[in-house]
Amino acid sequence: MPVNGQFRKALVHIGRNGYIYVLDRVTGQVYSATPYDTINATKGIDLKTGRPIKNEEKKPSPGKTVSDICPNADGAKDWQPSAWSPRIHLIYIPHQHLCMNWKTTQVAYIAGTPYVGATVDMFAGPGGYRGEFMAWDPRGAEKV
Repeated sequence: MPVNGQFRKALVHIGRNGYIYVLDRVTGQVYSATPYDTINATKGIDLKTGRPIKNEEKKPSPGKTVSDICPNADGAKDWQPSAWSPRIHLIYIPHQHLCMNWKTTQVAYIAGTPYVGATVDMFAGPGGYRGEFMAWDPRGAEKV
């Protein structure tokens, strides 16, 4: 696909963290990481390293409730399958649109029981809807 004016062997990945990545499928270089949902847990992606840039305001700590974290712990995209149309060059993506309040707590591990260590309240993201089915143009890095 065309990347910065040149055709590249590219790979498109829809991340749980709310970013759609365009990568060089030979070298792994990150060409772009564009948000496709509401994100405030991170401030972007460092294109040199491919790592998220943390938002320290949304960092959890024991006993503190951090409000309005987007996307929620399930991620903006999870198990839902996406589909690529080679005819019109769009990716069809069903995804969550959820945010959360998170309070870290001390918990003891008990075999066979859930081990989360947090109280989590999840709710619809901005606009009041809980999910979306969208078409994405990876060449233009935009929802269409």
